[in-house]
Amino acid sequence: MPDSAPVDQSHFRRMLSRNIALPLSAGILNIVLFVALLFALQSGLHIVNHTEEVIAKANELINKGVDMQSGVRGFLLTGDEEFLQSYETAKPAFAQIVVELQEMVSDNQVQVERLNRVELIYKEWLAYAENVLEMYRTGQDFTEIVRSKGRTDFAQLRSE
Repeated sequence: MPDSAPVDQSHFRRMLSRNIALPLSAGILNIVLFVALLFALQSGLHIVNHTEEVIAKANELINKGVDMQSGVRGFLLTGDEEFLQSYETAKPAFAQIVVELQEMVSDNQVQVERLNRVELIYKEWLAYAENVLEMYRTGQDFTEIVRSKGRTDFAQLRSE
């Protein structure tokens, strides 16, 4: 029969601490770290999603710009007013997308400044396009202005 000697209380407490309290504390610490990691990952995913939305909107902006350029070019080549429908449709959409992008990146001053440059270049290109269309409609020679300005202005818009 086992010896029924009394258990030393200090030895028992050390054993209890080592076998229960220490693993329990480590488990709680792991849970806290896991939750913190989940929040960090969730925050990172939010940033990635936001970036993807901004990139998609910027691509939409480029597409509207190409629609405008193609519409003007098609009209100048053919004289067919139907080509200007894409130009006229894309103009307000382009301006609206710029505003939406400015709101989306309002917390990033570098991107806001870039969009301000895009808006300025867009307004310059729009003035050029209206001028060329007017020249075409009034029978003036517009070829030189198209060669010198049309391509470079829109290329600058795309690069921004």
